[in-house]
Amino acid sequence: MRNVKRNTAQRSGFHDRSLLILISLMLLFGVIMIHNATVVYSQGVFGGAYRFVLLQLGWIAAGSLGFLFFYRYDYKKIGRVAYPMFALSLLSLGLLAFLGFLNKSGLIECSNSIIFAPCINGAYRWLYLNPPPLPKIPLMGVLGFQPSELAKLSLIMYLSVQLNKAIKERDNSFYVYLFPSGLVALFILLQPNMSTAALVFLIATSIYYSTGESLKPLLVTGPPLALFGLLGILTSPYRRDRLLTLIGTTEGKELSLGYHIKQILVRNLVLPELRL
Repeated sequence: MRNVKRNTAQRSGFHDRSLLILISLMLLFGVIMIHNATVVYSQGVFGGAYRFVLLQLGWIAAGSLGFLFFYRYDYKKIGRVAYPMFALSLLSLGLLAFLGFLNKSGLIECSNSIIFAPCINGAYRWLYLNPPPLPKIPLMGVLGFQPSELAKLSLIMYLSVQLNKAIKERDNSFYVYLFPSGLVALFILLQPNMSTAALVFLIATSIYYSTGESLKPLLVTGPPLALFGLLGILTSPYRRDRLLTLIGTTEGKELSLGYHIKQILVRNLVLPELRL
C-alpha cells in the first residue's frame, strides 16, 4: 500500500514538473517574441527599447502569483472561487455589451465613450481601472483587462462545477452548459467580438463533450449555430475580408489585409531559398 502511494506521488510530481517546465518555456518564448516584434517601435515611440518587454515581465510576475495561489488551492473548493468570478465576468461583459448595443443603435457615439470603457475601433472590449487622468501603476502603466479573457477562465471553472453537480443530481446537463455559455457568447458578440465569442462557445462545448453526456443535443443545435455564424461573417464587411484573407483570395487588394500572412510566407518560403 505504501509503495502504491509512493508511486502515485512520484507520478504526480513528474507531471507537475513537466507542466511547470512547459509553462516556463512558453513564457520565455513569448518574452523573446515580444522583444523581437516591439524593440524598434518601443525605442522610436517611447524612447526605450524594452518598454513592452518590461510590461510583459510585470504581468508574468502578477500571473505567477495567481498561478501559485491556485496551484496550492484545494480543487474541491473551486466552487467558492468559480461563482464570484463568473458573476464578475457577467457584470463586466454585460456593461460592455450594453455600450456596444447603444453604439450599434446610434444612441451613443464611439467618440463619447466613458474613460473606464473606451470605444476602440468601433468596439467595447476593454475595461480600465486607472485611465487618465488617474495615476499610472509603476512598471504596468494603465491597468486594463478584457472581460472576455476573464470569462474564458471563469466559464471553465463554473461549468466544471455545475456540470459535475448536474450529472450527480441527474439534471439536464445540456441546458446547464448551453445557457451560461450562450449568454457569455452573446455578451461578447454585442461588443462586437465574434471571433472571441465563437472561441468561448467552443471551449464550453469541449467541456460538455468531456463529460461523456449525450451528443444528440449538440448535433441538433450545432448546424443552426454554424449557419448563424456564417451569416454573421458574410454580412459584415470586415469579417468577410478577414475570411477572404485567410483563404487567400485578397490578391490585388489593400496590402494591410494580408500583411502578416505575406510576411510569414516570405520568412518560410523565400528566405530559405536565399540562404541556399
